[in-house]
Amino acid sequence: MNKIYKIGMVLSLCLISFFTFSQNVEDIIKKHIDAHGGAKKIAAIQTMKITGKFTAFSEVDDYTAFKRNDGSYYADLRLDKYKVFEAFDGKNGWTIDPWQEIDFPRQLNKTEVGVMMQKADMVTPFHKYKEKGYKVEYLGEKEVDGEKVFALKLIRNNMQEEIWYLNTETYLEFKCESQWVDFAWPSPCETYFDDFRKVNGVLFPFYVERTFSIRNRILEIEKIKINTEFDNSKLVLKRNPEMEKLAFLGGKWSVLVKAMTRRGTFMQIDSVSSMISSIYDQNMLTEHISYERMFPMDRVFTFTYNSWTKKYRLAAYNSFGSNHEVFEGDFVEDKLVFELVNIAKEETQYRFVKFEFSEMTDTGFVLEKQESKDGAEWMARDRFEYTRINIWSFD
Repeated sequence: MNKIYKIGMVLSLCLISFFTFSQNVEDIIKKHIDAHGGAKKIAAIQTMKITGKFTAFSEVDDYTAFKRNDGSYYADLRLDKYKVFEAFDGKNGWTIDPWQEIDFPRQLNKTEVGVMMQKADMVTPFHKYKEKGYKVEYLGEKEVDGEKVFALKLIRNNMQEEIWYLNTETYLEFKCESQWVDFAWPSPCETYFDDFRKVNGVLFPFYVERTFSIRNRILEIEKIKINTEFDNSKLVLKRNPEMEKLAFLGGKWSVLVKAMTRRGTFMQIDSVSSMISSIYDQNMLTEHISYERMFPMDRVFTFTYNSWTKKYRLAAYNSFGSNHEVFEGDFVEDKLVFELVNIAKEETQYRFVKFEFSEMTDTGFVLEKQESKDGAEWMARDRFEYTRINIWSFD
C-alpha cells in the first residue's frame, strides 16, 4: 500500500510539475505578446514597410523592407559598395548578392531560408506560434549580459532552433541566439533588440544589432508603415536579364523544314509544329521538334545563358545517331549565332558547325544549320522557317 501511495505521489508531483511548466511557458509568451500590444493588435497587421539605415562594413546606407503576415518578405539594402536584394515567400526565396561575385538572381540555400524566416517575423515569432507549427521550450530564468531574462528555446517548423531571452520585467525580447549566414555559409549569431517604440499601438524594436562570424550589422529603423501595399511580383525569382532577349523564341510555331540541294537551293522536305517553352524558373528555354529528313528525327534544343562566360548556350540533341552537342554564341548585329564547342575532327568531315537565327520578329524567325571545313567558308545545310501560331511571353 505504501508503495502504491509513493508511486501515486511521484506521478502527482510530475503532473503538477508538467502543468506548472506549461503554464509558465504560456504565461510568459502571453505577457510577451501583451507587452508588444496584444494579440488582437498584432493580428490586425497585414503588411508593413520598414525604412531606416543599415550599417555594414562601417558604412551606413538606406534600408527598405516589406513584410506580410504570411511570412513573405523582400528587402533592398546595401553592403558597402554593393546593392543587395533578397526575397522570400514563406518557404523559398532568392537573392542578388554581388558580394559573392554573383550578379544574377539565385535561389536561397537551406540555411539562408532559415535566416529569411527570422527576417520575415512581423512582430514576434511567438505570436500564433502553434499555428505556424513552432514549438517552445522553457529553459528557466537566467542572467545574460547583466540582464535578468526568461530563456525560451524556439523550434521553427523547419527544425531550426533559436534561444530567445525575454526581459523578466518588460517581457520584451532582449537577445536572440540563432543560426545566420556569412557568404552563404552557416554562422552562429547573436542579435540584440533595443529602442522599442509604438506604431499603431504595437511595440517594435527600432534598434537591432546583429553579430556573427567577424561581422557586425546594425539596423536603425526610422519609420514603420502599417498595412501598406505589398508587391507580390518581388517574390518571384527573377529570370536572368539576358534571357529576356530570347523571349522571341517562346511560343507555338508552324515550321517549314527545308534542306539544301545539290543545286544550291532549299527544298521543302516537311511541315511540322513546335513548342518552345520555359523551364527552371524561366532561365532555360526548351524545344522538342520531330521531322523527317529522309529518316525520322527528333531534335531537342535547350537555350540558357552562361553568366560566367557571358555567352548564350545551346545544347542540341538529335535522335538520329544520338548526338548531343553544345554550342555557344551571342547576338551579332541582327542575328543570333551559335558555334559548336570542342568538336573532334574525326567525328565529321566538317570541323565547324553553327546554328544561325535570323529574320527575328514577333511573328517568326529563320533558323539555319551551317557547316564549314575551315571556319571561313560556310555552307547552309538545313533551314527551318518558323511562323508563330500563338502569343507567348515569359510572364
